[in-house]
Amino acid sequence: MLCPKGHREKEIKNMEDYIVIYAVVPKHIYETKLLTPEEKLIAERIIYLCKKEGYCWITNKRLSEMYSITIETASRHIKKLEKIGLIKCIYDHNDKNTRRVIQLVDNIWDKWSIRDKSNNQEDIDYSVTH
Repeated sequence: MLCPKGHREKEIKNMEDYIVIYAVVPKHIYETKLLTPEEKLIAERIIYLCKKEGYCWITNKRLSEMYSITIETASRHIKKLEKIGLIKCIYDHNDKNTRRVIQLVDNIWDKWSIRDKSNNQEDIDYSVTH
């Protein structure tokens, strides 16, 4: 396993200690000033969860637990992602509760080929100064 310079390599003992996220995120989502960094992380998570079926049903409660935010904040983030056109929420109201299904408006996974660009450093713009 590669580690940053100056750090020792550590053996991975339990894969349950890691979260694997591989999401193809539209460039405009990362470049927009309309979304906060937290909203971008949630967008990335939703895109990843939609990979297999094109939709997901993650709850605001689960998002709040994952990102240490309130349920209300998670709800606002979902509404914002829907407002900018990344996702569409479909609600199923039954006798006991309301279930939400989140779909990608433009299913990225249908368009993305099998190739893996996750380690492509050419996608990073090194000309930006900090």
